[in-house]
Amino acid sequence: MDRKTWQVNSGHVEALVVKHPLMKKYHYLYSPRGPLLDDHATPEDFQIFLRKVDALSRGQNVVFYRIEPYFTGIIDINSLGFNNITDQALLSRQCSPPNTLVLDLEKEEEELLAEMKSKCRYNINLSLRKGVTVKDAKEPDDIKIFYDLNLELEKRGRYHGHQFDYYNNLFMSLSGSDNMRLFIAEHEGQPQIGRASCRERV
Repeated sequence: MDRKTWQVNSGHVEALVVKHPLMKKYHYLYSPRGPLLDDHATPEDFQIFLRKVDALSRGQNVVFYRIEPYFTGIIDINSLGFNNITDQALLSRQCSPPNTLVLDLEKEEEELLAEMKSKCRYNINLSLRKGVTVKDAKEPDDIKIFYDLNLELEKRGRYHGHQFDYYNNLFMSLSGSDNMRLFIAEHEGQPQIGRASCRERV
């Protein structure tokens, strides 16, 4: 996306920091899925990290720094001047999925299913009986299918995706490697978004 980026590390705290255009000559900094803390991080380490981010922002016309930390109870982010995102503020809209599902794919399929809730197993088996298939999407046109499905997902509320070029560049850069694979579920040859939700943390 031709955006300026930095890798900021203060020993126990690390993040990718991306400069995003805001309005006119102004910008904001954004750390998607970060910062990351190791097991030894302290509030002092985080303050050192923030001072480094502040130093690199000087002269960049930066208005604010947005983060997506996944740690709780270790550091009081709000006491450091950060505010929680809101539904009302456009600049605070959620642009990354707030919940993710992580599966250990080295396990056998039967073991993965056994660790899921019964409702989730039922939905998976039901989709198979209804003829839902999943394809390994490798063609350039597949990212347009994903994007259109993502737009429909946005309409369901509380989630705002990125523009098409973002996903297309990501797909073209990483597809064909071990870093990313895209799968698309289809029913009777038509791409589908699941109607049921099985919220799991496995």
